[in-house]
Amino acid sequence: MITAALESVLTAGNSTVHLTPERWAAANRHVVRKALAEFSHERILTPEPLGPDPLAAELARYRVTSDDGSVEYRFSARKLELDHWSIADMSIRRREAGAYPDMPAPEAEEWACPREAAELDALRFITEFRDTLGIREEMLPVYLEEISSTLSSHAYKQWMGQPASAELAAGVTGGADAAIDFQAIERSMTEGHPCFVANNGRLGFGIADYRSFAPEAGAPVQVEWIAVHRNQAVFTSAEGLSYRNHLDAELGRPPSRTSTPSWESGAWTRPTIS
Repeated sequence: MITAALESVLTAGNSTVHLTPERWAAANRHVVRKALAEFSHERILTPEPLGPDPLAAELARYRVTSDDGSVEYRFSARKLELDHWSIADMSIRRREAGAYPDMPAPEAEEWACPREAAELDALRFITEFRDTLGIREEMLPVYLEEISSTLSSHAYKQWMGQPASAELAAGVTGGADAAIDFQAIERSMTEGHPCFVANNGRLGFGIADYRSFAPEAGAPVQVEWIAVHRNQAVFTSAEGLSYRNHLDAELGRPPSRTSTPSWESGAWTRPTIS
């Protein structure tokens, strides 16, 4: 979605327009798939092999069972090098334990209609495996809030859309503004570290905070500089970047070198940024 269209929707008061049932369902399936893959990679979950997938020769079927044994999640996946898991998201099924036939035929309904899978619920999944995941009772509500924030963020990213890889490679400004091109790439890295299932768990963020400060929202942020006396601060930088050059670059070169700028003299001055 282009910036002008995005702003027109948001300023019209439609702050939760991204939270549709379809996007919410897709977000939940995405997070459950990620949880299964990452917790299995970390060997927190141990999927039980069930044999080859009758509809995809390159995949095998697996299941994991909830803490109390009452629920199974079954899915098709490839187990890759270093215990990474590539899970077919539309193959994931949640069923009461024992509801599956032991050896379903290829034409069995559970496997013949992969695009008609029942909706998944990431919050329920975490709750069902909380003991296996080592989540203490007092921390469960906190983690569920982080998962909820991640679901909302995923729905927002579906609605907002992202530039294509070719557009990012060429630069969204066509190379005219390197800073904007770089920030567009940063904004488009939407998943975070793969082992963090609640990778957008920003506790305390409302929708206004999210739109203003979440990296993937891509909103401009005005940085406020506050001068601190050099006796109370330590300056460190990469080799070749001096204190003076850094502040010249960030704050602008002083109009004259005949006088010492306030940031060099150590005065308690707050610069004005235009």
